[in-house]
Formats: sequence, C-alpha cells, structure tokens
Amino acid sequence: NFAKVLYQEKLIYEQPKVRLFKFGGETDYFSSGSLEDIRLFEVNGLKVGLLICFELRFIEIWERLRGADIILVPAMWGKLRKRHFEQFTEALALMHQCFLIASDSANDDMAKSSAIIDPFGVPYRDDRRVLLNKEVDLGDIKKMRRYMDIGL
Repeated sequence: NFAKVLYQEKLIYEQPKVRLFKFGGETDYFSSGSLEDIRLFEVNGLKVGLLICFELRFIEIWERLRGADIILVPAMWGKLRKRHFEQFTEALALMHQCFLIASDSANDDMAKSSAIIDPFGVPYRDDRRVLLNKEVDLGDIKKMRRYMDIGL
C-alpha cells in the first residue's frame, strides 16, 4: 500500500502507508511502513509532504510534515465520515500554514470531498466535479507564516 508521486513522467517519490485501516480490511492484505518513511521531498524548490487516507487521524504523522509548503492527501474516505475528512484536512493546512491538496474518490460510496485548501484553512471544493483546478498564490504561505508566526 504505497503512494507514488510522478513529476514530468518520472517517479520522484514513494511512501508506504504507515497506519492501515483495520475496518477496511487493509491489515489483512498489506503491511505498514514505519514513521521514518514519512519525510518531506522537494519539487521545484517547494517542500512537499504526503499523508495517505487514514493517516490523517494520527498527530505523530502530522508532526513529520513540519515545514511542508504543500501536503498531498490521497484518500478513499467513506461518506459517513465526510465531515471528519474535511475537518482533518482543513486543520492540517492550518497547522502547517501550507497548501493542502486532498484527493478523495469520486465514487458514490465515498465522501467525494476533494479540495485545494490554502494556508488560511479556506477550502476550494466542488463535490460535483471529478477534477479540481484552481490558481493559487504560493506567496500566501509566507504571508500566513509571517502573520501567525508559530516557528515554521
């Protein structure tokens, strides 16, 4: 159970899922990675972090992303816990004062709550769309970190 990041048609990063979702049967089929597998990687001078789905629920994983400019969150989050997904992703963007891209399944049984969330915690969502596209100002990262200096 790995997330793989491609950039310009090349694999630039891969990360195993550290916290498996027992209720989804993941522990029966996959083995988990370790906390040390979670680290920031760089794309065009930006520090990027990655959390996979259920990992959103664990603060020790959040701490591994300290200093990220962008956090990616691929997920298949169930619709019964849609609000949890939205709250966790917005809080994570606020906590790290960074952009967060949450990509949830568009399947009708899933939360369908993909979003682009800015460093101020403001989400751009449209659950009717399969693909989101939004122009962002990367300067908002520094702006937020200056405004609310928490040492990032």
